[in-house]
Amino acid sequence: MDTVKLINIVGFQTGWQFVTLISPIFVYLLLTKVSGINMLETSADEKWGTDEEYQRYKRETPVLLPFT
Repeated sequence: MDTVKLINIVGFQTGWQFVTLISPIFVYLLLTKVSGINMLETSADEKWGTDEEYQRYKRETPVLLPFT
């Protein structure tokens, strides 16, 4: 009986470990697709969209993840 309880506990914890992967993925999608970066970039484009230095910065700077 103790072995069955141990298997259930290990299985339950393993399932929750996979669920914890959803949070960073969800936050990344929110920042890059829904709000955050898109809203900020739209505002910056309206303000500095014609500035050549801003356009260069936008081309050369990663949006969220460095070195990508």
